[in-house]
Amino acid sequence: MMNDDVAVSSQIDTYVRGESAQTDSTSKAVFARSGYAAMQIRPGKPPAAPDKPKTKYKIAHIHEQGNDMIIVPVDAEFENRSKNEMRRVLDGLQEAALSAGLAGTVVPVWDHGGGMMAFLTPRPWLPFFQSIDMNFVWRNVNRELTL
Repeated sequence: MMNDDVAVSSQIDTYVRGESAQTDSTSKAVFARSGYAAMQIRPGKPPAAPDKPKTKYKIAHIHEQGNDMIIVPVDAEFENRSKNEMRRVLDGLQEAALSAGLAGTVVPVWDHGGGMMAFLTPRPWLPFFQSIDMNFVWRNVNRELTL
């Protein structure tokens, strides 16, 4: 006669290896007494991770001073993020723009308060961005970008 522990161990091994398991009443009784639960593991792709919610940004895709610019209004809290976090967001936006087939460089802009606009821009574009405000940006919004 087989020891209950050996029967349970054998049954679990059978399930883990993916082989067809015995379904006789003795095996079921051993599982019931042991408190074990088993499921058959099958080869294949792991279940897909749930999709993260997508963030949509309204953008102003403009051509100014011979350059394609993708101006992205972001929330004012952007300013309080670390430089690494700002870079990560900027890189993600740039990658999304490229994936969407948009030519140009992404420039995040945000309301700095007091009627001032803050931005992260390439140095040569600094005079242009100093000459515009959030009203200009919102008037020129012409696309949406999903990240």
